[in-house]
Amino acid sequence: MSDVIHILEDTQAVISQFFYTDGDKADVGTVDLTAVKIDGTAVALGAGADNIAASGGAGPPATWNYQYTASASLLAAVGILDLTWTADAGTATLYDRLEIVGSTITTEAAIRTADVNIAADTTKYSDEIIADVLWQVIDRLEEYTGRSWCKRYRYYTLEGNGEYEINVRDALNPGPGIGLGGSGGQGAGRDLLELLTVSVDGTQLTPSTDVEILKGGVLRRIDGSTWTAPAGAGAARGNIIIEAAYGLAHPINGVEHIAKTWVRNTLVRSPNDDRTIQQSGELGTTTYVVEGGPMGNETRWPEINQWLADNRQYLGIG
Repeated sequence: MSDVIHILEDTQAVISQFFYTDGDKADVGTVDLTAVKIDGTAVALGAGADNIAASGGAGPPATWNYQYTASASLLAAVGILDLTWTADAGTATLYDRLEIVGSTITTEAAIRTADVNIAADTTKYSDEIIADVLWQVIDRLEEYTGRSWCKRYRYYTLEGNGEYEINVRDALNPGPGIGLGGSGGQGAGRDLLELLTVSVDGTQLTPSTDVEILKGGVLRRIDGSTWTAPAGAGAARGNIIIEAAYGLAHPINGVEHIAKTWVRNTLVRSPNDDRTIQQSGELGTTTYVVEGGPMGNETRWPEINQWLADNRQYLGIG
């Protein structure tokens, strides 16, 4: 299964994992499941995460799998959980990342309606495969446009500046994006939706009464205090920790159609080789759009490329 699982917040969901022996799904005895937040804080999963027994059968083909039911309380808000599945016999350890999202752009069912091939073959185009490609597309949409088109989680480490305002774009977290989260895109520098937790030098603030969200990733103290700078020359720089939801709560600007088209085109391949640039026939020579190249196309599909160009956001512009 995918190493990243996406589940909507405030729902109940079954999480599955498979262990393999010589390429076949295997029963490795009981398994324990543990979880930590993105900052390493352990999360209690309850008794249901201990001594999980395999379900399924030996086949052939073998269908052994391990399942854990995540409660709505565990999935109550956007966030990131890193999961570790450990066989009690010590034979193997597997890892997953669970991203709890606040919304999505479209659904597996909606994508099936976009193409008769996907609708007709639920084995080749399983919900899991469709979901994997969909979230690859969602990540690339953020990467190429600078905006998250659905509600997601971010963890920011910042340095206090002694002022009333601070910008999450100045986060100290390493990586290609702004802060830490499920995406490496730049969308976390804009469209802040909700502050989940805010702490300064280990002291928790109340988002609704101590801090307010302004435009462009700016956070303003409204409790009469400033964003305290680290104390002393040798003090750790990251004295401010912020967890937030960012992005768009609902699809806009036709992004649902673009996402469905992109997923469909990725799953149902053209009969032409992807490397084809030109092809000659009775009607002359046809030149194909290619990804990258001198035109800098993000995809092979002109409609999607034009939409990306029309909806590209630049940090610093509203």
